[in-house]
Amino acid sequence: MGGLVLALARCGGYTTSIPTPPGSGVLLTEIGDAPICNVLSFRIVVSSMSLFHPNSSFPIPVFPASADIKVNLDSVRDTPTILNLGTVPAGEYDRARIALHSPQVDVFDPTKTPPTSTLGTTLTNGSIQITFNPPLSIVKNQITALLMDFDMRRSFQLDSKGQLTGKVTPVVSLVPISASTSGSFGEMDDIVGFVRNVNPNSSPSSPFIGTIGLQLLSGTGPLIPANLTSSTVTCGLPCVNGSPALNQLTTDSVIEMDGYVDTKGNLITNVVKVEGQENLSKNIVAFLGIITSLTKDTSGNVLQFTLLNREEEPDVSSLFLPLDQNLVVTVDPTTVYQSSSCSANCANPALAFGPASLAVGQEVIVHGAYTVGSGITPTSVKADTKDGIPLKIYLKLQTHEGNFTSLVAVGSDDRTGAFWLKPCGSIFQNTPILVITSGATNYLNVTGLNGLTSLPSLLVKGLLFFESTGTTINGVTVPPGTLVLLAKQVHELS
Repeated sequence: MGGLVLALARCGGYTTSIPTPPGSGVLLTEIGDAPICNVLSFRIVVSSMSLFHPNSSFPIPVFPASADIKVNLDSVRDTPTILNLGTVPAGEYDRARIALHSPQVDVFDPTKTPPTSTLGTTLTNGSIQITFNPPLSIVKNQITALLMDFDMRRSFQLDSKGQLTGKVTPVVSLVPISASTSGSFGEMDDIVGFVRNVNPNSSPSSPFIGTIGLQLLSGTGPLIPANLTSSTVTCGLPCVNGSPALNQLTTDSVIEMDGYVDTKGNLITNVVKVEGQENLSKNIVAFLGIITSLTKDTSGNVLQFTLLNREEEPDVSSLFLPLDQNLVVTVDPTTVYQSSSCSANCANPALAFGPASLAVGQEVIVHGAYTVGSGITPTSVKADTKDGIPLKIYLKLQTHEGNFTSLVAVGSDDRTGAFWLKPCGSIFQNTPILVITSGATNYLNVTGLNGLTSLPSLLVKGLLFFESTGTTINGVTVPPGTLVLLAKQVHELS
């Protein structure tokens, strides 16, 4: 482990390489959450995290108070990402303290157009104390992993009518993550990052064919080398002699990746999907958010839609575009639509994704040129026609909560089939979702399709489509005008 170098970057743009000091171990901290219905965006700043030895009041920083890592908890529902990867002195710790500030919450509000409102939000407690029982053990030259799990359901205070009051008492746990039998910690299936540097070559003795310097959490999280192996699947890059041509990957690109951290502290990529290259000189930025309204033509093709802007890559919120506003996105015949789940053959899923496939409630990534609005004129995003750079829309892996209503089909493996889900989010206006599963779908806290019941609720992770004309998937009839969720995971809440 002595040779491990962790590259970290913080708000402000500086980067430091931190060798593992003698007598230290590595601590991986991931962050995820348990959601709450009708909260479309919940942003919070994690400003510091410290550990404490037993019978000691002296804090051992995991990351410094100047970190100010911005996290949108609605973006990490059942899809954890890396909050921090760094060194900590070896020893036992029985407590942790997490400092939080600046909460911002956006909720569904049908009285508004678009139907969102920012909820005045305050933290009743910005310093969270957590006890480890048994104590957390950091071992010299070894890696330890924790999941920082936010329970949004229990954190929000409700009034007598069950409405959110805006007061948040954070309920947070730090859950140890054990290494799998293959030596990985907590596989993460939708890490979004910004490419800062690319190293397409590795030494002959290296198990990696190259690395991508990936900046996480809109520039406020760590800058981590994402390592590619000979088995990494890439989409959006040409291949040369069977390997991805990393020398053609440009900095300032946005990528989505599926991967894990190994027992040596390396971030290993299973799948890398290369999206657009951003260009601040041309006002081209990637906007990650949820579709809140649509304008269609008579054929059902979307002409414009509003996007609740939850994240930006790179983050320009402090300069030009505040987060959590509704952007007006205008599509045209040159718009590029991409829904690939980037499986082994990089083929699109069973459903087409195009101007007739967009729907309110979908989570997408929009790459385009913005024009800042003024007064009642909203900020707009469209193609850069001057330089011939098209608008790009990527369908994002997403998680939706709801209740099982009926089984449509079930295969002999109890995994492949379909069922109807009643989403709890009011943004769907009681429109049911047809969930399509396969033999590769993961089931968490439930054995399979035959074990599904109306209660408790489900979190279903996958790609959400709107099927306008109707089709058949794996023998399941999809009626016209149906929301279809191709499920990667079905998680029964406890």
